[in-house]
Amino acid sequence: MGELVPTFGIGFFQIGERKNVGRVKHVVERMRIARIGVNTDGYREAPPPAANRAARIGYFARIAPEKGLHVLAEAYRLVRKQEPGCTLEAAGYLAAEHRVYLDGIERQMREWNLPFVYRGVLDRPQKIAYLEGLDMLSTPTVYSDPKGLFVLEAMAAGVPFVQPRHGAFPEIVERTHGGILCEPENPESLAESLLRLIRDRERGAELAANAHRGVREYYTVARMASETIVVFEKCLLQARPAAAVTQ
Repeated sequence: MGELVPTFGIGFFQIGERKNVGRVKHVVERMRIARIGVNTDGYREAPPPAANRAARIGYFARIAPEKGLHVLAEAYRLVRKQEPGCTLEAAGYLAAEHRVYLDGIERQMREWNLPFVYRGVLDRPQKIAYLEGLDMLSTPTVYSDPKGLFVLEAMAAGVPFVQPRHGAFPEIVERTHGGILCEPENPESLAESLLRLIRDRERGAELAANAHRGVREYYTVARMASETIVVFEKCLLQARPAAAVTQ
């Protein structure tokens, strides 16, 4: 029997979207992509109609500097100068070391005399109710987020999003047309994009419908599982001939 040598390997990377594979170029040709997905059970079965009310902007992610709540807070200040009725809410896990970060944002909101509510950590029913109560979501990460799960959760609720032009977000927009992009770490660009959705409610409703449909077509847990199975099957088929040669 000849020497046994490794014939293939299976690795898991937090990539999610094919455009982010460039970070690991040395294995690109041997990689297969299984897109992440979310569980859409419990979300409303149809997207909402165009809302006739003051816009509710939401943030949904960990409360941490890299997730960009401070960028959204500054954009919100700019938006309120032109649309004084809109509000901002946030929800997500808050680690002890980031309490000072949130305190600073809340203090800034009070100084600006702007309404802001932090909803804390939400269980699944609370999360669904929170997201379905929003008119738009923005979690303007300052890094290239490779997954964007919070965006997919909002899409499941039929909520359009405004996200930075980096990470997974451009490809999600390209595939689903469920949101719009702005320049990263740029409150002025973010505010301009939010204002576009606030002022054009029909466009917002169109994006909401796209988001609701798109996440169910491309980003469900069932599709993620089936694509992962295909990856495993291909790897096993490739390995069998090579393994037979070594015996």
